[in-house]
Amino acid sequence: MENIIKDFLRSSIKNDFSDFSFDEAFQEFEYYLKRNLTMHGFCEAGEFIDSYKEFINPDYINIDAFTLHTDYITIDKDDIFEIICKGIQEKLKENFKDSKSYLIDLLERIENRPDDILENLKDLIILFDECIYAQHLTGYIINDCDIDEIKEEIELEYENNVLVY
Repeated sequence: MENIIKDFLRSSIKNDFSDFSFDEAFQEFEYYLKRNLTMHGFCEAGEFIDSYKEFINPDYINIDAFTLHTDYITIDKDDIFEIICKGIQEKLKENFKDSKSYLIDLLERIENRPDDILENLKDLIILFDECIYAQHLTGYIINDCDIDEIKEEIELEYENNVLVY
């Protein structure tokens, strides 16, 4: 993703986006944005539970005491794990609802972006610039991606005439 951001910034400096792939850039950013929103509970419950199974193994949690087996009802470890995950999801959504509303709106605009690049170049440039700004503002959509460092590197290229027009 860093290379895509660098290419975007280089294209901005040159004022030439003919070699920049907006589709690739938005698809890549959309992946990171969806992953981030999922990890903060902004998704369907099943998707959230599946994503958390990578991080929380139900076998490592001592939830046997909460299971229930009778002639009429069975609540097993998976049921308890699902209840725990749904509780975590609701708490995350509650804690992050204000800060995530901007990112949810950004995701909707990415998903509904115009197809015709030539007719909508200005809108696509502004939209991807907002993606970069969202990363800069939050710092956690894309792990280990420091927008300030990337901008400094591109500015250095420009100052040293490495960028060719």
